[in-house]
Amino acid sequence: MNAIAVDLRPLIAHIVYRFDTGGLENGVVNLINRLPQDSWRHAIIALTTITDYRQRIVRDDVQFIALDKRPGHGAMLYPRMTKLLRQLGPAIVHTRNLAALEMTVPARMADVPVRIHGEHGRDVGDLDGSSRRYQWVRRLYRPFVSHYVALSNDLHRYLVDRVGVPAAQVDEICNGVDTERFHGSRHVSRSPAARSRIPRFGWWAPWAACSRSRTRPTWCARSFAPSRSTRPSATVCAWSWWATAPCFQMRVRFSKRRAS
Repeated sequence: MNAIAVDLRPLIAHIVYRFDTGGLENGVVNLINRLPQDSWRHAIIALTTITDYRQRIVRDDVQFIALDKRPGHGAMLYPRMTKLLRQLGPAIVHTRNLAALEMTVPARMADVPVRIHGEHGRDVGDLDGSSRRYQWVRRLYRPFVSHYVALSNDLHRYLVDRVGVPAAQVDEICNGVDTERFHGSRHVSRSPAARSRIPRFGWWAPWAACSRSRTRPTWCARSFAPSRSTRPSATVCAWSWWATAPCFQMRVRFSKRRAS
């Protein structure tokens, strides 16, 4: 009789509201693709649906589970989630943002030893973090969370100062850019012929982003402003979209005078 192979790699269960195109989901994809495959297993549990965005994960050993949750509180989902987590037996449950925070309760009921919650950005209805309701909701679930991850200093301070999470329970891991993948030309030609190909209207910086107010689309343009000291005719060309709204183009030109 052949012995049944047992996978001893610890499992991380990533719980999100919906697994679709987005910055939060992109972070999950990068985490799964980059963690050593021989050290960790992964499962993605979406409270609602999982879309074709799953195809961005290059590993073939990741489990995808969609629970098709209806709108409203997730308490009715607790028994099902508890049973699922007991079957999966994860070493870590990682919930992300307020919509999935309540799933730390069934994770605790399923005796998951480590329950991490990530705060990836502001809630649409609470862009400045002043909502007492959202603060109290986070305080309510605080006993069920082992550790927090804040993706900015602002969110770090929010958890400590307004929600009351002990500083020792919060790690700050800021978003960044993979400069090995996204970078300018590594072989810039300085020849007169190359410089002559620069458009006469100046240098252009393309940028594609979501135009929701919480993503601060104007901040990109402001961060580009210092370049006008060396490129006074530089132009930001941005294509922006939001849900089903039509695409539009925004151009911001900087001259030697102060940018507004």
